[in-house]
Amino acid sequence: MSEECKPESVREAMEAIRASIRGYLAANCRRTLALARLAGQERVRLEYRGFYRHYQPTQSFPKFTDALRYLFKCLEEEVEVDGIELAASAGSSAHATISLRTLEELCRD
Repeated sequence: MSEECKPESVREAMEAIRASIRGYLAANCRRTLALARLAGQERVRLEYRGFYRHYQPTQSFPKFTDALRYLFKCLEEEVEVDGIELAASAGSSAHATISLRTLEELCRD
C-alpha cells in the first residue's frame, strides 16, 4: 500500500463498492442468475455501469469510479469484493467477474 493510501480510506472505498454491488444484486440477481444458467456460463461478467445507479456517494468518493480508482491505486493485488473480481480496465469494457457458484450464494443472502 502506498504512503498516501490510508487504511480507513481503503475500507471506506471497499464498503462503498460492496454496498453498490449488493444493491445491484438485490435488484438483478434472479434475472442475472437465470440468464447465466440458461447460457451455461460458469463465470458471469457484470459491467460497472450497472453498479452506478446503486452507488451511494461518500464525502471522499463521490462516484463509484472514484472509489474503484482509489482501490486499484492502493491495493497491489487484484481487487475482490465478496468473491467478485474487479477488473482495472477503464472505459466501456470496465467490468467485474463472478463465478456462477458465488452468484448463487449471493442471491440466497
